[in-house]
Amino acid sequence: NTSYAVGPVTDTDNGLTGMFDRLLELHNGLIEVYIAGIRTSVTAGDETTAEKLRHIEERHEAAVAWLEQQKNLIEIIGDEGDYVSEKMG
Repeated sequence: NTSYAVGPVTDTDNGLTGMFDRLLELHNGLIEVYIAGIRTSVTAGDETTAEKLRHIEERHEAAVAWLEQQKNLIEIIGDEGDYVSEKMG
């Protein structure tokens, strides 16, 4: 007899800033992976791969900068609802 019971649902949504925090964690983790890949490529003498990885890593760095800027704007505006209204207006 198989049990399909679902555990308790927990609310981990911390609003917009929580979403930005999770995205920052994701991008920062990916940056670490790409930096390791760049080091490995350089050590192996594969500059072509290292250069491709640098471009990808730079895109993640740009995403981190944008997310941090958005979090700062939310702090300045003071309310996530006002932030969303500002972005949509």
